[in-house]
Amino acid sequence: MSCDAAPLAPTLAFEGDSGHLRQPSKAALEEVRTHLLLRACEYFPFLHRPLSVRVERVRRESTNPLRRFAISDGERRANVIAKWAPVYASNNEGLTEYRHYYSFNSECASPAIQCPRPLAFLDKSNALLTEEHSGVPMSLVLKSFAGAASRTHLTHSVRLAARWLSAFQKHWPSTAVPAKTAWPFIEHSCPWMTERQLAGEGFRTLESASLSERVWCLREAVRKSDFPVHLGEMHREFGPANILVCGEGVTVLDAPCNEHGPQLFDVAEFVAYLRILDFISLRTEMCCRSLEDVFLAEYFGLNSSAPDRGQSRDRALLLLLTVGGVLRNQSRHVKIAEALVGPVKRACREYFN
Repeated sequence: MSCDAAPLAPTLAFEGDSGHLRQPSKAALEEVRTHLLLRACEYFPFLHRPLSVRVERVRRESTNPLRRFAISDGERRANVIAKWAPVYASNNEGLTEYRHYYSFNSECASPAIQCPRPLAFLDKSNALLTEEHSGVPMSLVLKSFAGAASRTHLTHSVRLAARWLSAFQKHWPSTAVPAKTAWPFIEHSCPWMTERQLAGEGFRTLESASLSERVWCLREAVRKSDFPVHLGEMHREFGPANILVCGEGVTVLDAPCNEHGPQLFDVAEFVAYLRILDFISLRTEMCCRSLEDVFLAEYFGLNSSAPDRGQSRDRALLLLLTVGGVLRNQSRHVKIAEALVGPVKRACREYFN
């Protein structure tokens, strides 16, 4: 095992179809099981040999194959999540995620904001091993909260999510450049802002000519402006589905991007989810508006160098990215796209009114 050298191409790691239908091969599963039999007592000192390791399915949806490895000594048990992530020309997601987790947990240690504890990265099958954290995805909590007590706890968790994002962004180098200089990075992170995409089906979902024109004018104003945009490390999927609410803390999953872009992108992703949640669960609408204010106030309060959402020139980029996040969420719900037309238009209009 090596976490520094580039891994071998995991050509035998999967069986079956491509994409999210891939299944880890028997050889890949056996590699993880053998590794845990040898090293589990180092990772979990409370375990004692002899050990047994059982492979279980993971219910949490993911674009990458996941398996739970339940390790037991007959009295105590520990769970490890194995994830087989793709390898791209410029980024091995599993290896990058391992390094992100290790670095963040080591240097930004806090019991309230953390990433999963990384255990190992196995080169042969490109498998990332992390300790499984107990907790409930914030997306489920948002959909099912009830009562003042749960709302107070949820508000606290949203504040912690903002703190986590602030700490994550400060942990990596960032630069401030004029918006017109940063525009290629913005457009790369948000391809929906290209002229071709804005003329496509997704943007026409807005239906209203005046609303479409206002979004276009906002895009052009940002693209040509000189106000500073902070470029740095992005999570890219910083939403409630990747945030586990664990007691009095939060654990953020899936940070393998290793891509520089506008740091407000992750802020907008979180806000966009709250903006469409009233479609998913109607009784959460008022709470989500309040939580949006809590999240933004906490985030900007911790980032003195970050744009002030009260300044129209800086708020413009956040607004534009959030509209993009709403549209992307619509595209992810292909089966209910027609039903989403109303919430998409309403969410966008509220930003411009």
